[in-house]
Amino acid sequence: MRALPGSCGVPSPRRLDGEPNEVKRLMDVTGKAAIVTGGGRGIGRAIVLALATNGADVVVGDINLGDAQKVAGEVSKMGRESMASHLDVTDQESVERMVEQAVERFGRIDILVNN
Repeated sequence: MRALPGSCGVPSPRRLDGEPNEVKRLMDVTGKAAIVTGGGRGIGRAIVLALATNGADVVVGDINLGDAQKVAGEVSKMGRESMASHLDVTDQESVERMVEQAVERFGRIDILVNN
Protein backbone atom coordinates (compact mmCIF):
# COMPACT_ATOMS: atom_id res chain seq x y z
CA MET A 1 0.00 0.00 0.00
CA ARG A 2 1.45 3.39 -1.00
CA ALA A 3 1.02 6.73 0.68
CA LEU A 4 -0.25 9.55 -1.50
CA PRO A 5 1.86 12.69 -1.94
CA GLY A 6 1.22 15.12 0.90
CA SER A 7 -0.35 12.45 3.10
CA CYS A 8 2.43 12.40 5.73
CA GLY A 9 3.15 8.78 4.90
CA VAL A 10 -0.32 7.53 5.79
CA PRO A 11 -1.57 4.97 3.24
CA SER A 12 -4.69 5.98 1.39
CA PRO A 13 -7.61 3.59 1.91
CA ARG A 14 -8.80 4.50 -1.60
CA ARG A 15 -5.64 3.40 -3.39
CA LEU A 16 -4.55 -0.16 -2.82
CA ASP A 17 -2.85 -0.90 -6.13
CA GLY A 18 -4.58 -4.23 -6.69
CA GLU A 19 -3.99 -5.67 -3.23
CA PRO A 20 -7.39 -7.22 -2.40
CA ASN A 21 -5.83 -9.59 0.14
CA GLU A 22 -4.46 -6.61 2.04
CA VAL A 23 -7.90 -5.02 2.21
CA LYS A 24 -9.42 -8.28 3.40
CA ARG A 25 -6.70 -8.64 6.05
CA LEU A 26 -7.21 -5.10 7.31
CA MET A 27 -10.98 -5.55 7.56
CA ASP A 28 -10.94 -9.06 9.04
CA VAL A 29 -12.60 -9.05 12.46
CA THR A 30 -13.33 -12.77 12.57
CA GLY A 31 -13.96 -13.98 16.09
CA LYS A 32 -14.21 -10.47 17.54
CA ALA A 33 -17.17 -9.31 19.62
CA ALA A 34 -18.50 -5.84 18.86
CA ILE A 35 -21.00 -3.43 20.34
CA VAL A 36 -22.58 -0.78 18.14
CA THR A 37 -24.67 1.89 19.82
CA GLY A 38 -27.46 3.30 17.69
CA GLY A 39 -27.18 0.15 15.61
CA GLY A 40 -30.87 -0.17 14.79
CA ARG A 41 -30.93 2.10 11.76
CA GLY A 42 -28.98 4.38 9.46
CA ILE A 43 -25.21 4.56 9.80
CA GLY A 44 -25.28 2.36 12.91
CA ARG A 45 -27.08 -0.39 11.00
CA ALA A 46 -24.54 -0.11 8.17
CA ILE A 47 -21.69 -0.43 10.68
CA VAL A 48 -23.31 -3.49 12.28
CA LEU A 49 -23.72 -5.19 8.91
CA ALA A 50 -20.17 -4.31 7.82
CA LEU A 51 -18.73 -5.78 11.02
CA ALA A 52 -20.80 -8.94 10.63
CA THR A 53 -19.84 -9.24 6.96
CA ASN A 54 -16.21 -9.14 8.04
CA GLY A 55 -16.61 -11.82 10.71
CA ALA A 56 -17.62 -10.10 13.95
CA ASP A 57 -20.37 -11.13 16.33
CA VAL A 58 -22.36 -8.01 17.15
CA VAL A 59 -24.44 -6.53 19.94
CA VAL A 60 -26.94 -4.12 18.41
CA GLY A 61 -27.73 -1.47 21.00
CA ASP A 62 -30.52 0.98 20.29
CA ILE A 63 -33.12 3.07 22.10
CA ASN A 64 -35.70 1.34 19.89
CA LEU A 65 -35.55 -2.35 20.79
CA GLY A 66 -37.64 -3.33 17.75
CA ASP A 67 -35.11 -1.75 15.38
CA ALA A 68 -32.25 -3.45 17.24
CA GLN A 69 -33.99 -6.83 17.03
CA LYS A 70 -34.58 -6.44 13.31
CA VAL A 71 -30.91 -5.68 12.62
CA ALA A 72 -29.76 -8.47 14.97
CA GLY A 73 -31.96 -10.81 12.92
CA GLU A 74 -30.21 -9.66 9.74
CA VAL A 75 -26.86 -10.44 11.35
CA SER A 76 -28.05 -13.90 12.39
CA LYS A 77 -29.13 -14.62 8.81
CA MET A 78 -25.53 -13.84 7.79
CA GLY A 79 -24.34 -16.69 10.01
CA ARG A 80 -22.91 -14.49 12.77
CA GLU A 81 -23.96 -14.37 16.42
CA SER A 82 -25.92 -11.30 17.42
CA MET A 83 -27.86 -9.84 20.27
CA ALA A 84 -30.27 -6.92 20.43
CA SER A 85 -30.25 -4.72 23.48
CA HIS A 86 -32.43 -1.81 24.52
CA LEU A 87 -29.90 0.94 25.12
CA ASP A 88 -30.26 4.52 26.31
CA VAL A 89 -26.74 5.95 26.26
CA THR A 90 -27.84 8.77 28.58
CA ASP A 91 -28.64 6.22 31.30
CA GLN A 92 -25.57 4.68 32.96
CA GLU A 93 -27.54 1.67 34.25
CA SER A 94 -28.76 0.94 30.72
CA VAL A 95 -25.19 1.03 29.42
CA GLU A 96 -23.87 -1.15 32.23
CA ARG A 97 -26.67 -3.68 31.72
CA MET A 98 -25.91 -3.94 27.98
CA VAL A 99 -22.17 -4.39 28.63
CA GLU A 100 -22.85 -7.10 31.22
CA GLN A 101 -25.17 -8.92 28.79
CA ALA A 102 -22.59 -8.63 26.00
CA VAL A 103 -19.78 -10.04 28.15
CA GLU A 104 -22.06 -12.82 29.40
CA ARG A 105 -23.00 -13.74 25.83
CA PHE A 106 -19.65 -13.32 24.05
CA GLY A 107 -17.13 -13.50 26.88
CA ARG A 108 -15.51 -10.17 26.02
CA ILE A 109 -15.84 -6.94 24.04
CA ASP A 110 -13.21 -6.36 21.38
CA ILE A 111 -14.79 -3.53 19.40
CA LEU A 112 -16.94 -0.62 20.54
CA VAL A 113 -18.57 1.77 18.08
CA ASN A 114 -20.27 4.74 19.72
CA ASN A 115 -22.60 5.89 16.98
